[in-house]
Amino acid sequence: MTTIHIPYAGRQPTFELSDHQLGEIVVPNKLPATADIQGLMESALSQPMGSLSLETLAKPGQKVAVIIDDISRPTPTADILPPILNRLLDAGVSQKDICIVIALGSHRPLTPDEIEFKTGAEIAQNYTIVNTPCQETSEMRWIGESSNGIPAEVNRWVVDADLRIGVGAICPHMDTGFSGGGKILLPGVCSYRTVNAFHAASANVPGNQLGNPEAPTRLRMETFVKEQIPLNFIVNVILHPNGGVYHCVTGDFIVAHRKGVEYAKALYGVSVKKRYPLVIANSHPFEIDFWQCTKAFWSGDLMAADNGLVVMVSPCPEGTATHPLWAEYLQWEPHDLEKHFKSGEAEDPNACAFAIMFNRMRRRVRFGVITPTIPGEIIRKMGMLSFESVEQAVSLSVPPGLAHTVGVITHGGITVPLVA
Repeated sequence: MTTIHIPYAGRQPTFELSDHQLGEIVVPNKLPATADIQGLMESALSQPMGSLSLETLAKPGQKVAVIIDDISRPTPTADILPPILNRLLDAGVSQKDICIVIALGSHRPLTPDEIEFKTGAEIAQNYTIVNTPCQETSEMRWIGESSNGIPAEVNRWVVDADLRIGVGAICPHMDTGFSGGGKILLPGVCSYRTVNAFHAASANVPGNQLGNPEAPTRLRMETFVKEQIPLNFIVNVILHPNGGVYHCVTGDFIVAHRKGVEYAKALYGVSVKKRYPLVIANSHPFEIDFWQCTKAFWSGDLMAADNGLVVMVSPCPEGTATHPLWAEYLQWEPHDLEKHFKSGEAEDPNACAFAIMFNRMRRRVRFGVITPTIPGEIIRKMGMLSFESVEQAVSLSVPPGLAHTVGVITHGGITVPLVA
């Protein structure tokens, strides 16, 4: 028997598979994390790619928006922000003219404790923090429509800024290929109307885009940013699954991002022997709710055989609270779902579009769920199998005579299995 440890909401739960059943365990590549984040930051800020330095871009009297990701992302912004802010202050920008904007996308606002965790106590207390949900239309500004048809309504603090700096992390993403870059702006700080229109276009994108740096949705987003609301500078880190920083890139939101993607590929692109009838995909580090944790399905799909089964494992503490209609749409017949989406009457076009994308994967593979927070009845209504444990999933899904039929992904949603 092989005892397998998987990260699970800060713990390391275990399960056992027989050596006869186990095919392989896929983990991110073991590359060294830096022991000196501040040193790495200072070096990266002094060597921007495709851009002037931050000190050159910043001018006295400017309003500056520093846009950071939210609590669903593990980016260590409390460590990243101080060197950025120090350079802005050294360039003559007044502290009162700097705001920290939390890119919520369609997620809920952060609590005061979460804000302090993300920014650090001193910054939370001494800088303007903008924590505006996308539904708060009074705080959004209409600035036009991009050439690819996305209506542009953006947080007023970002629109009014003279200098916009995006802070985030680059890791594989099932829609935009990789996170980071301009994604902090779209959908990060846009209204629900813009967020929904952006994600709605994803319904027409074929295939699994996880790990594709030129994914159609990313290119569409970058066109929007260039045309509508320029992102002047990015600071993007590449993180190990445990939160350690592997690398950092700064500068132009496309040039620096693509260099960061090379580092992310080296970390998260993992060669695998074959596709498996059963793939166990742990959702860590995306495990706060069902909307986030299902990213693991996209990793599992890349490793699953035709008509195989991908079982997602996640604590999912907030259940289906974010995008509750995501779970409902997964219960619809694909034809009815697509008809509803095209009618323009979907209450949550964002979730509806992703359900359509998910249904495309269901044409080839099946899905199951192991989580303590969503009743099995609801999971089965969504057209997925519900299991109490990994051992149960294996015993019910794999014929006993078959050997090496189970693949395990310890960090689903960010690992990109590359079939040899």
